[in-house]
Amino acid sequence: MVVNKGLTFTKRFSYHGSIGNNPSKTFSPIDLCADSDGNFLIIDSNDDSVHLLDPEGKFVRIIMSKEDGLCQVTCIAMDTAGWLWIGEKSGQMHFANYRYVKTTTREKRRLETIEGNNQRVNF
Repeated sequence: MVVNKGLTFTKRFSYHGSIGNNPSKTFSPIDLCADSDGNFLIIDSNDDSVHLLDPEGKFVRIIMSKEDGLCQVTCIAMDTAGWLWIGEKSGQMHFANYRYVKTTTREKRRLETIEGNNQRVNF
């Protein structure tokens, strides 16, 4: 991660994506964004997942993946209301409440969907 501080660029950390749904694949970061707390969200296009890193570049967890419906992800952004916008190669967009996906597990979200709860991650 390189940051721009005025006219100079400073290397803050390196992240190689060694953690994921399929660690045998090569980590292939394609886009990133940051939240208001300085955490980084990185899209891995080979694994179709969103890696959450703390401000120091340490892996926290995967917050979204193929299990959440992601397929051939290409871009990620966060709006000022706290919604993640995740785009796919097909043109499909996923919108997710960041606070919700950050504080819940994929298993909990899956069970809520099965039980008919209206809190869906992708619409």
